Formats: sequence, structure tokens, C-alpha cells
Amino acid sequence: MPRSARYSTTHQQLKEQALALFLEKGYEQTGIQEITERAGVAVGSFYRHFSCKEEIFVEIWDEYAANNICQTLEKVSHIDNLKAFLDILMSENEKFAQDPITAALYATQTSLISSHRVESFPQIAEWSMRYRIEIQRQIQRHIPSQSEQEAVTQANIVHCLLNSYAMRYADRLQRFTYHARPFRQILYAMLQLDEDSEI
Repeated sequence: MPRSARYSTTHQQLKEQALALFLEKGYEQTGIQEITERAGVAVGSFYRHFSCKEEIFVEIWDEYAANNICQTLEKVSHIDNLKAFLDILMSENEKFAQDPITAALYATQTSLISSHRVESFPQIAEWSMRYRIEIQRQIQRHIPSQSEQEAVTQANIVHCLLNSYAMRYADRLQRFTYHARPFRQILYAMLQLDEDSEI
């Protein structure tokens, strides 16, 4: 049954105000009553939309991160040069890494997953698979001599490295240090790309 316009508006207001509070105060310091007060609705209204605070966080982060992956794939959809493709992925990961939402919410996502308070982020899972498949497709197109297993493995490694690159500012536990030029060189070397070639 389709949702009413009023339901959709309230749902969006709750998400917007929750996000604003998560950015201002942090997830753990934000209460459901504060979210509803900011959204101008009763607490009972919150529970008609979300079963708990974790659920609203999942929807916010899932939508935010999945949208980033979707936009990245749109930007590379007509790229037929593997180096240009990788450079765009790096550039988009850099933007994602520097976004205040990423910096503020990534640690919460990790905490909720590791503490089993959240099971999954379905949109992220779907778009991450598409992202990995596109990396594999590009590798197979430009390195046709590779076996399927080699291409899948390399695509997974590139995907993991790019995820780590994107999270380097937000992951308070790891604090990986990556510099763009050597990171790019390592990706090129792994895929046997000459830095000066036009491939």
C-alpha cells in the first residue's frame, strides 16, 4: 500500500533532524525525543516510522553511502581507459573521505555492526557488488589474458584498497595513512599498468 504524502514528509523530516543531531552531538548522545522535538512531531510518531534509533541510523547511512557509490558508477559509466577509471574512483573516494558525514558517522556504522546492534546495510551491499563487478569488468576488458579467478581476485583487492583509502580519515581504530601518488602507483603496478601509458 503506497505511503501518504504526509507520511513521507514526516519520515524525511525525522531522518533530516536525526542526521543533524548525529552530526552535532554524535549518535550515542542523541535521543529519540530530541529527534522528534526537532522534527516537530510526537515521540509516538517516531515509532510509526522506525522501531528504534538504530533503524533510523541504518536508513540514513545506507542511503548516504549507497548514493555515493551510485554516483561514482555513473561518472565512470562511459570510461574505457583503465587508468582514467581508477583515477576517478580514487577521486570520488577522496571526496567521500573528506565529507563531514563520513567522518562523523563511519565509526558509528562500524560500532553498530561489530556490536551486532545492526545486521546489515542492504543498499550498500547491493551497490558495493555493482561497484566490484564494474572494477572486474574494466580489468577483464584491459587485461584479457587474465583468468576469471584472477580478475575477480584483483577486483576484490582493488575494491578493498579503495574502501580503506576512503575510510582513512574516519576509521579511528585503524588510522591508515595513504598518500595519493604512491597509492595510485601501487594500484597501477598491481594491474601491470605503465604510469605513462595511455591504457
